[in-house]
Amino acid sequence: TGVEELIIGIAGCSPYLKTLLIMHRNWLQESILNDKFDIIPELADELLNTSDLFRSLRVCKSKMALWTAFCDLSGLWDLDTVTQNLTRFADLVLKHCMEFEFKKFIKFNKSFCSVKKLNRSGWVAIAMGKMGAFELNYSSDIDLIFLFDDSVYRSTEFEEIRMAFIRMTRAISKMLNETSSLGYVFRTDFRLRPNPSVTPICLSMDSAMR
Repeated sequence: TGVEELIIGIAGCSPYLKTLLIMHRNWLQESILNDKFDIIPELADELLNTSDLFRSLRVCKSKMALWTAFCDLSGLWDLDTVTQNLTRFADLVLKHCMEFEFKKFIKFNKSFCSVKKLNRSGWVAIAMGKMGAFELNYSSDIDLIFLFDDSVYRSTEFEEIRMAFIRMTRAISKMLNETSSLGYVFRTDFRLRPNPSVTPICLSMDSAMR
């Protein structure tokens, strides 16, 4: 069939995709049969319910890469849809990493931190470059600026909060960049922040504005 010929062609032209085709052959077959054209909700559930985020991020990335390539090469997705879906996945990944690190931080710092939820924490990531324009391609880095709103916290918390956000941002960089047997998730570039040579990886918004 046409699908079989397409898969044979993909495997013959790309060693990386051939590996993914073997790894996820049952999942791919099910996705094709069930017309799962948008797999982002499925991957979101997988990341939400995992006990090993490091591994699950890489598994989800490999599924996203395989499904995007299949939809791209089959003509199901045009260029805009390809780049938008890759960017949606990057956004999903970043959200889960931030949730994971903030929950871990709160668990061990209940006594002094006055904010208990990420969406009220004032900690944000601004997507720059291709991610900011929803134009990620298969091999794009993601360019990020991490900031925190110091006005959210008591003055007595500031220094500890500042150091915590720096540590959490570094942990996210490691989570995304580190290579394992399953590969990496995204290469990240934090050098687009204000004055990167002398500033920490996560800035207070007040410092960034000044």
